[in-house]
Amino acid sequence: MAASRPKTTVQKLARRVNSLQTQVTKQMREGWEEVLHRLPPEWRKAVKRLLAEVDHTSTAWMRRAERLVNTARKRLERMAARAEKQVTGAVEPISRRFDLPSRMEVDRLRRRIDQLERRMRVRPAAVVA
Repeated sequence: MAASRPKTTVQKLARRVNSLQTQVTKQMREGWEEVLHRLPPEWRKAVKRLLAEVDHTSTAWMRRAERLVNTARKRLERMAARAEKQVTGAVEPISRRFDLPSRMEVDRLRRRIDQLERRMRVRPAAVVA
């Protein structure tokens, strides 16, 4: 019961933070519009043009960053694939040379040993009786 109380408190806090965020955003937008309205028309136009350039530049940088991250991820995946191929190429001949059992073979042998151990435990009890 105590576990549910903090969850609701956290949910209430999250709702309150979201509400405050919405209010602050609205007040900032209204304040910004009032400031723009008080500027002379040519200044207002220059500020709006500057903001449009900033938005465009910001968007361009975001796209560029996404492309950079995607390029790095793809390069890393290719390097990992190459490394895996090299390791496989180096380990496979060794494993063939030493005739190591596969995981399936080891599991099968383990099950067989478990089965034989169970039989050994059951048999002495039958001999005693």
